[in-house]
Amino acid sequence: MSRSFNIVKISYGIIKFPFLIFAITLVLVSITNFTLNNIFNAGGIMTSASIANIIASYLFVISAIWPIYFYKRIMSLGATRKEYYSGIIFTYVAMAAIFSLFNTVWIPFENSFLSENIFYYNIVEIFNWDQYGTLGSFLYQFFAYLLIVSFITLLFSCFNHMIGILLYIVLAVGIPISVSIGELRNALGKGLSIVFSNPSIWIGLALNIAFILIFFYSGWWFTKRREV
Repeated sequence: MSRSFNIVKISYGIIKFPFLIFAITLVLVSITNFTLNNIFNAGGIMTSASIANIIASYLFVISAIWPIYFYKRIMSLGATRKEYYSGIIFTYVAMAAIFSLFNTVWIPFENSFLSENIFYYNIVEIFNWDQYGTLGSFLYQFFAYLLIVSFITLLFSCFNHMIGILLYIVLAVGIPISVSIGELRNALGKGLSIVFSNPSIWIGLALNIAFILIFFYSGWWFTKRREV
């Protein structure tokens, strides 16, 4: 456990500077957009993704980078595959909690002070997670973030395995077909709504947790078979 915690600290040291640059850039861009919208669009309403959601997208970026770059670096320091994998999971959990809490606190501020001339799309409102209250909204965000990063981690952990290549082919063929055929597109949309926007928060969270465990375990299965 202590070795895994050390990996968490190392991973934080690796990501904290790029994240600060990422966050500062987003804040500056948002301030610039806000100023320009007030100057040139005084009579209209602009739309934009929520700043908190844009910042949270950094979690998805690093979940793609870590299995490729961070894995080799940690292995070169003498860590085991188990320590590496448990370490990044702990980091994902901590970051998902931070981003979920930040967005939960940010929404009232954004709606009260920043939405006079700009309509912000927030993931909480898109999936109607606010219907579950503050705690329910936080939990749904938290597990949804973990579900996405667990899937991304799986995809970037299996790239050098034959089964992983087959998975890429299935996704490359299956996704365009699913979105181009009406019945399949409707079935896909219904399946995603059951997972991400279930009327019952307990069923929704249970499905999220089930898929998280499946994706993380599958990613671990490929990680155990990776070469350094």
